[in-house]
Amino acid sequence: MKESEKDRREKEELCREERRLLIEGERIGSQQFDRAILNLSAGALALSITFLERVLQQPWQHTRVLAAAWVGFCTAIIFTLSSFLTSQSAHRKQLEILEGLLAGEESVLQRNSLAVWTQCLNIAAAVAFVTGTIVLLVFAYLNLSKGGSVA
Repeated sequence: MKESEKDRREKEELCREERRLLIEGERIGSQQFDRAILNLSAGALALSITFLERVLQQPWQHTRVLAAAWVGFCTAIIFTLSSFLTSQSAHRKQLEILEGLLAGEESVLQRNSLAVWTQCLNIAAAVAFVTGTIVLLVFAYLNLSKGGSVA
C-alpha cells in the first residue's frame, strides 16, 4: 500500500521533532557530565585535604600516592575546562559548515575535528577522575590499614 503525501509529511515532522529532542537531550547530558566532573574533582581534592588534616596523624605515609591522586583530579579539571573551549569552537565550526551547505558549497562536507577533540577531552577527563578516585582510595587504605594511624 502506497503512503500518502500527508502521511509522509507527518512522518517527516515526527522525525524532525524526535531529532530535535534527541539533540537537546544530548546537549543537556553533556552539560551535566561536565559539571559533574568539575564538581566531583574539586570535591575530591577538598575531601583529601580534609582527610589529611583531620583524620590521619602525621607523619603521613605514601604521600606520592596522594600526589598521584591529586594529579588525576587536577587533570580531570583541566581536561573539562579545555573541553569547554573546544566545544565553543566546534559549535562555531559546525555553523560554518551548515552555512556553507545552505549556500550550496559541496566542499564544506567535512568532519568537524573540534567536535572530535571535545569528545576525546571529555573521555580523558572521566578517565582522569576515575583514576584519581581509585588512587585516593588506595592512599586512604594504605594509611588507615597497618601503617597509618587515625587522629
